[in-house]
Amino acid sequence: MYIHNRNKAISSIKVIILVSFCLFFNIENATSASSYEEAKSILDSNCSDCYGETKEGLEKGISAMESLINSGVTIPIAGRLVLAESYNSLAYRYYTDKDKEQKLLINKYVELYRTLGDEVFNIIDNNTFDNNDIIVYLKVLDRYAAHSDSDKRIVILEKTLNLKPDDSGVRFTYGNVLYEEGKSKEGLVQMERAFTKSQYGQAVNQGIILINLYNNLGKYDEAKRVFSILETKNLDQDITSIKKNLISDYKKIMNIEQPINSRKKGGRS
Repeated sequence: MYIHNRNKAISSIKVIILVSFCLFFNIENATSASSYEEAKSILDSNCSDCYGETKEGLEKGISAMESLINSGVTIPIAGRLVLAESYNSLAYRYYTDKDKEQKLLINKYVELYRTLGDEVFNIIDNNTFDNNDIIVYLKVLDRYAAHSDSDKRIVILEKTLNLKPDDSGVRFTYGNVLYEEGKSKEGLVQMERAFTKSQYGQAVNQGIILINLYNNLGKYDEAKRVFSILETKNLDQDITSIKKNLISDYKKIMNIEQPINSRKKGGRS
């Protein structure tokens, strides 16, 4: 009887301990989540484009977020993305390149983006990404690429295209980096592929770059072809003004003294 009661008492104590632990764990998680949302809210309200942003607000939000990270709380990529941008805002809005604080904040910014970039790489490679977070992943990869060498940028842009294969801006940048690295043929293919889908200002910028590249390579027929495509696109600029800005190139491309539409019949093509 004594042994039975003793075992029963021990079992009751175990249940009490387990329940207490679960309650503590849930309270701890709820507190962490609440603290995270509060820290993120402070940083969100002090973003670089926000009205009423203050140095004190940025410092308070950064301190709160760093405290959570240092205490072992898991912060989502989106939250750490906000933290990285806050480092950047604080560094450039409130310090100069003569201040040691700016250098420290920039180092934090770059290191955090490299960490986030590696995490996003793993997410993409393991196909475990959440479609709702793709915009966050793309922003991380964009910043990661800006602070990487050319070889790394190529890999980053390829990862980005895995997430957003129809993004003309990303694909054109990818082609441009390949071109700069000596892979001109492959780079031009990627840039042309992007250009065929782009519209408005993006089409103008990409078309001008392609025209100049082909012109520098002495491929004048290709330059003319790109311009003819540009004429068919929806543009937010008058095609005449584009011609005027590139008049010196047109002279070389067309081997004439006037823009394309000013040629007389029988003129050289």
